[in-house]
Amino acid sequence: MDSPVVGVAAAHNAILADAYTAAATFSAAADAALREVLRAQTTAQAKVDALQYQLLREHSEAQARELALAERVLERAHANVAKYKDVVKRSNARLAFVRSELDASRGALLRVCHPVV
Repeated sequence: MDSPVVGVAAAHNAILADAYTAAATFSAAADAALREVLRAQTTAQAKVDALQYQLLREHSEAQARELALAERVLERAHANVAKYKDVVKRSNARLAFVRSELDASRGALLRVCHPVV
């Protein structure tokens, strides 16, 4: 059955398939970026903890400055984690939406090409 409707539906399905691939690729990249900023946050937290302990023991002015810098790095790491969690959340929502649209389009295309009698 090569009706114009089938051609349009097939083209729409192909566009959705491409959109799904792009969304899945972006989602995987966002997940990887989130894992990386979480690692950076963990590293920054460990450094702050070590410097706080060292400062308690030695009370050095240089250590106090180093701790202040490490705390700023940790604050940026927390902000990055929050930002990337939001990116991943929106990316996963977009991926689910495109997947749903693709499933619906494929179902409609199958019904048009293979109607149940």
